Amino acid sequence: MTTDRYQSGGNHPVIVMGMHRSGTTLVAELLDEVGVFMGLELGHYHESAFFQRLNQDLLANYGADWTRPGPFLEAMADPEQVQACVCQVRAAVAVESAVNEVGGPGQPWGWKDPRNTLTLPVWLGCYPRATVIHVVRNGVEAALSLHRRETRRLLGRRVDVTLFPPTIAKAYELGRTYEAAARAWAGCRPPPAQIRYESLLEDPAGELGRLCWLAGVEVTRDHVREITRRRVRPRNPPGGLTMLRLRLLAWLKYIDAHEVEQIHLGQAAARSVRE
Repeated sequence: MTTDRYQSGGNHPVIVMGMHRSGTTLVAELLDEVGVFMGLELGHYHESAFFQRLNQDLLANYGADWTRPGPFLEAMADPEQVQACVCQVRAAVAVESAVNEVGGPGQPWGWKDPRNTLTLPVWLGCYPRATVIHVVRNGVEAALSLHRRETRRLLGRRVDVTLFPPTIAKAYELGRTYEAAARAWAGCRPPPAQIRYESLLEDPAGELGRLCWLAGVEVTRDHVREITRRRVRPRNPPGGLTMLRLRLLAWLKYIDAHEVEQIHLGQAAARSVRE
């Protein structure tokens, strides 16, 4: 391997997980750009429709969904329930129509779905040598982004399952549930590799190089720089009124004050760079 390339071996799936609005879509888009097959039919958020449906079915079996994962997570504490889910998924993946969902021979492949954060033990039961990438973002910023998206969905009368009420506090509480699930799976072998959304924005070429290594793809540094130039955009920090709102929520202990302060420090750093 030359020093101008990133490379690693293994034709096992790359499973991208993380809280909704934490940067999983950007990571999936970048993996797609460097040659990782991320699904035959991709949705608006670069999610494989096939694997997303399987995740939705797994949750629905226990009366859960992405906004209310508690019943499913309780079931995952029972190894017999995990194994039952593994059998369900293996049967679905084994059908002939699913063959094209896992890429061609020798081609790196995987899929992204925030629900993977909840269903990871099931997927590792099917693919024990999978590479798991856990995308992490400041919890308050992720909650703010989810609040905005779900408010738009509610006003647009979307029929898909939405977070209700779509408040920042509710979104933040859900994020804590996802992060607790991710911590619970941290002892899995192999353990998930963390990619911080903030680091991806600050050092996109370096972080994409790391993603390439994790996914087992070989990409030149020039290609990495060209991809990140097109795909990665600067952060758009909250405005003054939003920050006041976040500080009030932190004072009321609905969200974490330390994470709000991190947003403020990020704004100050961005201003100093511009100046």
